[in-house]
Amino acid sequence: MDKNRVMNGLFNRGAQNGLFVGLYLTLLSWVLILAIDSSLMNIVALLMLVCIPLGCFIMLRRSYIQENCTTPLSGLWLEGIVTFICGSMIYALVAYCYLRWGNPSFIPEQVSQAIEVYEKIDDDQAREIVSVLQQIEKHKAYPTAQQIVVQFGLLITFVGSILSLLTASFLKFQRKR
Repeated sequence: MDKNRVMNGLFNRGAQNGLFVGLYLTLLSWVLILAIDSSLMNIVALLMLVCIPLGCFIMLRRSYIQENCTTPLSGLWLEGIVTFICGSMIYALVAYCYLRWGNPSFIPEQVSQAIEVYEKIDDDQAREIVSVLQQIEKHKAYPTAQQIVVQFGLLITFVGSILSLLTASFLKFQRKR
């Protein structure tokens, strides 16, 4: 019975933290989009990226302390995974709506901008990238909003899982004061 309470608490905290993470990642995406044209937003985006591990640490530490420092490493890790899965689902929903209906020309515009940037570089690899991007542009073979959202969702979940494992390990094995 007590184990069920702990598991429910773990999943509830993961879902609640996931709501915050999803909103944070959505805000980060907007800042990154604005950073295309603004140097200041590049700095803000970098600071926001650096804060992700700190936020993960704070969320898992709070849970660890709430459970009187008895949560096993696997429980902390699982809570982090649930957090990032829920967060990636919220992010994916907003990103899909933006790419599909909010700004459907975003992907073609980014491909065109990438071609312009790589054309200025005098390098064999850059010329190869330009050739591939021009073929994509010529045949209108852009990735769909669904493909991009799924890839980012998997990336967020994978990176979040690794980050949660590292954070949980740090919490679990640090010296108790």
